[in-house]
Amino acid sequence: MFIITYSFLFLLFSFCPSLIVGRRYYVPGIAQSRLDNNDDQEWTGRWFPDKPSDVRGQNILMPSKDDDDGASDFQYLEESPRQSMMTSMINPSCDTGKDNLTVDWPNTPANYTCSAFLRKYFLPNPDLPALIHKSFIPTAYKARHVCMNEKIEYSSELPTFGPHRAAWPRYGEYKFVPPQRWLHSLEHGAVVLLYHPCAHPFLVQQAKQIVKSCLFRHVISPYNRLPHDRPMALLTWGWSLLLPDIDEELMVKFIKDHALNGPEEISRDGQYDFELIEPAKFVTIPDDKGGICPKYVKLVNK
Repeated sequence: MFIITYSFLFLLFSFCPSLIVGRRYYVPGIAQSRLDNNDDQEWTGRWFPDKPSDVRGQNILMPSKDDDDGASDFQYLEESPRQSMMTSMINPSCDTGKDNLTVDWPNTPANYTCSAFLRKYFLPNPDLPALIHKSFIPTAYKARHVCMNEKIEYSSELPTFGPHRAAWPRYGEYKFVPPQRWLHSLEHGAVVLLYHPCAHPFLVQQAKQIVKSCLFRHVISPYNRLPHDRPMALLTWGWSLLLPDIDEELMVKFIKDHALNGPEEISRDGQYDFELIEPAKFVTIPDDKGGICPKYVKLVNK
């Protein structure tokens, strides 16, 4: 048995030595030429993720070498695709923020005037608590920007999210702004102060000063759909605070907790400025990232 096995191995080694010692045999003109050839033109399929020669030609964004502080200076796009689409809708065929404005507001004084039948301003009730409400907004929700050829109606008297006009308001205080406009401000992270036209002027003035001293991104407007017992409201994207009286500490805390949390990070003024009374002023820096309500730091941190 041993002699037969040995004889078989001897014959196998003699005729096929590469199977035993692993010698490599190349067919001239085929395998070796493939190994030495750097030309990839023979491949007609698709490369993933890129063809090697194309990768070398790409303009890859790298940190600037001139940064002394070591921070990365990447060349980011100014607008996301969604923001770019929104901006493209601001045109005469959709919405300029200047034309056909009566679709949302027929410019009637009733929206900013205390009705004669009420006769007097609402007095605050110190025993009535403020109300904070959070709206449920699905994570994937994207508010629709609507052109002026279509009306927008809301199921809530005090919406904090929803479809709105493409052109958003300049920040500041207005004689009146319809919700179809200030909802877009909320989407950009702004705070909207609303007050009933019959709210006491002294309380309204206090509320205005608090908001104006907290951040640049604010819109202030009367709104006659607020309840009489809570005639003032602070709104942010998805949140509302209804106030029966001025509560400075609560108002500042609400603004610090919920401002600048809109799904679109845009701090610049919009195109709509109809009945603008007083443009907003910078409090820290234009995007408000220098701090919110800096005047009230001790009040909130006490």
